[in-house]
Amino acid sequence: MKAVLASLALLSSVSLAADTPQGPAADGHTWKGATKNVNPVTVNIVAHKDIWSLRSAAVFWAPNLESSQIRAFSFVQRNGTCVIHIIDPEVDYQPEIIGHEFAHCAYGSFHERNIGYKEIDYGI
Repeated sequence: MKAVLASLALLSSVSLAADTPQGPAADGHTWKGATKNVNPVTVNIVAHKDIWSLRSAAVFWAPNLESSQIRAFSFVQRNGTCVIHIIDPEVDYQPEIIGHEFAHCAYGSFHERNIGYKEIDYGI
């Protein structure tokens, strides 16, 4: 966990320029521009034992995501704390996924919304 927090601290010090053309990153997403800029960022990490536990949590905590396609997810609570759900790094260490979710905490929806999202009809 200390390694994860150290990685997040390092990531928080990196500046990303939205006007710089970039190709897809290691996670397959392309930077499209920040929708918010939060500094400092408060983060809680929920580490799941396996992909099935993670995807089960996504059904409840992130119903707008297609849970069968995600590898991690994050959301911001009303108090401003960002909650990142990942697979425990002791089981499957993938720093690009941790960094991707942390970037959502700091910069909002910065990539295209066509990977892992589904439309929800709330009947409103």
